[in-house]
Amino acid sequence: MIRPLVRIAAATMCGVIVQTTTPASGAWERFHGDAANRGFADVGTKPAAGGSLSVPGLGTFALGAGPVIAPDGGVYLGTQEGKLIALHADGKPFWSREVNQGESIVASPAIGADGSVYVIGAKLKITKIGAIKKTEIGSTLYAFNATGGLLARTPFPKQGLRAATMPPNIVSVGGREIILAPALYRSPNVKDGVDMRLIGFLTQGGVVLNKLAAPQPGVDVITGGGLSASDLLAAICFQPILTTPISLSVYCALKGEYNYNPKRVPAAPPFPPPFPGVAVFTFAGGGAPHVIVSDQRHTIVDFTVTGSGSKPRLTQVFRDGDPQRTLLSPPMVLPEGRTLASTADEQIIFSGPTSMKLAPVGSPGFVYGAPTRTVNGFAVAVGGSGLAVLNNGTVVSQASLPPSYTSAAASRTHVFVSTTDAFITFDADAQLKLQSFDWVGGGKSPPAIGPDGRVYAIAADILFIFPPPPKVSKPVPLAPGAVLQKDPGGQ
Repeated sequence: MIRPLVRIAAATMCGVIVQTTTPASGAWERFHGDAANRGFADVGTKPAAGGSLSVPGLGTFALGAGPVIAPDGGVYLGTQEGKLIALHADGKPFWSREVNQGESIVASPAIGADGSVYVIGAKLKITKIGAIKKTEIGSTLYAFNATGGLLARTPFPKQGLRAATMPPNIVSVGGREIILAPALYRSPNVKDGVDMRLIGFLTQGGVVLNKLAAPQPGVDVITGGGLSASDLLAAICFQPILTTPISLSVYCALKGEYNYNPKRVPAAPPFPPPFPGVAVFTFAGGGAPHVIVSDQRHTIVDFTVTGSGSKPRLTQVFRDGDPQRTLLSPPMVLPEGRTLASTADEQIIFSGPTSMKLAPVGSPGFVYGAPTRTVNGFAVAVGGSGLAVLNNGTVVSQASLPPSYTSAAASRTHVFVSTTDAFITFDADAQLKLQSFDWVGGGKSPPAIGPDGRVYAIAADILFIFPPPPKVSKPVPLAPGAVLQKDPGGQ
């Protein structure tokens, strides 16, 4: 049941006033809309209902992997079968390319300023040591031009595990783009430990940044029996161990479908979340860009990026952590710089840009996707038991929905939620349900919104394309001194 509220034009979020201006209109060029992972497009849309187009048989999609949209409306998707697919805005095929044999694409691509498309391929290698199988996960960043030509193929630095399962992001430093991707590495300093590093790539290929972001002591990466070298990486997940103090061990979940069960709301995750997340934002007044990294264990770190595109420098601004609370979602950064992320104890936490913190806010079950910013400054979190609207550190509205394990998408006029059983449209405040489009196998991939107001959503192996709102003709202004002539027919 939705609790209706009076609409608020400009909301306060997290104890500060959110800017009333909305982000500039543009394309959905990154995971969850933009570099800050806000999931908001400054365009008008229609409720997602009948009249949609569908593109079936695309392949399988990893949890959290969805489409990205270029300024010209081009649509790009990556599949677990290792295929990068390019479509026209109306779903007609443009081109497709495969990454190296045996590699899987487990995250959304990213689009650069010149139209280049960046995607990460991951390949599993299993080494048996006695009765234990240890994994080596080789990740590679691919760069394609807008017509599908391969521009660069750059392996992640070799330091052990090399697990990169989250989408790449892009930061501009000194007028030059750097492709960012967090990755896991075996730690040489801690027995059975894993470090989370931030890797930066040049657009033309080559590694320009390799920064230790968060050490993960006491973590091992192992697999059980029954797996072969042909199994592809699906994600990295956490398995709680009830010890004192509570610790977490990491293991690889290698089944491409994540043991996905759309028929139940789990007491524990039915499939592993992606690992870890990165957001990029710049304050409205300018200054150095900020890079926010969530290690998806206990820590959120904020760095500023200075220097040049060939020699970037990271300076830590803050490091927030709670050893008793495990992070789940990628970070989302509001315009004033505050970071939101979900936790495994079903909370939404707020961090930075100052030392001020709010008490955690209850979330609607396990929230794997980044929260979404709405047009009025609210935040929407979608989880296994429904939807929650957050304002000023409180839950102001809730709705019970079929399970969803991915982020919502917001436009000027609507909020779209992918659930296991239906694609649901809410009004812009996400407080009024407007439309429900029934389907099967949804709730895993985040929706996307095109620059013309088309809405894209995935269920199973099908991409649904919902039409944009009708164009409104604007009257042509009269030239100075012109006289409006009456139609001869008197109309």
